[in-house]
Amino acid sequence: MVTFSLVLLALTSTALLAFKDWRISILVLAVQYLGVFLVISQVWPFGLAIVKMIAGWISCSVLAIAGVNLFGMPPVQDINPFSWFKGGRQPDASGEPSLSLGILFGLFAAGLVLIISISIAFQSSRLLGEDYLPVLVAGLILIGIGLLQVAFTSDPFSISIGLLTIIPGFEILYAIFDSSTLVAGLLAGVNLGIALVGAYLMAAPLAEALE
Repeated sequence: MVTFSLVLLALTSTALLAFKDWRISILVLAVQYLGVFLVISQVWPFGLAIVKMIAGWISCSVLAIAGVNLFGMPPVQDINPFSWFKGGRQPDASGEPSLSLGILFGLFAAGLVLIISISIAFQSSRLLGEDYLPVLVAGLILIGIGLLQVAFTSDPFSISIGLLTIIPGFEILYAIFDSSTLVAGLLAGVNLGIALVGAYLMAAPLAEALE
């Protein structure tokens, strides 16, 4: 189960880095929170672990409502270099589709994060125990890819998605050391707060235009 969860988180976080369609991003984010629940449930009681998933799905719902109300308009111009995925394979000079350099760069960046995460996790597991290795890898992957998502975009929605990837990664690592109910509630509130702030920032340009 832990291995399946690890693979699920690696795939979903990479997909969030690649796909720019807001509907796909929210759906993938919801699946990612399921993976976070499966990982945290290995070290936390079931009741506390499921709080993470419920809070995450509520955060996805907040962003989905904002997206339904806002994304009927032309999208805001984004400087994210990973927006190459919108067009998929681009035709070359001969008219045949060729693999975008952006795709290669995105896959390379995600692969580099995976390698670094495994390396750090192996070193850390010597202190914490081999049983925590998959949990460490999962948390580090989410933090690393989430940082990439945040670093290469100016769009509030993409930044929100990136932060909602980083925070669960931190929660996974923190779960190894503490299972406090209070902390679990506070971290769940952080997820909801990020979603609410992201929805507000998404709506801010429209509110200014209507004034």
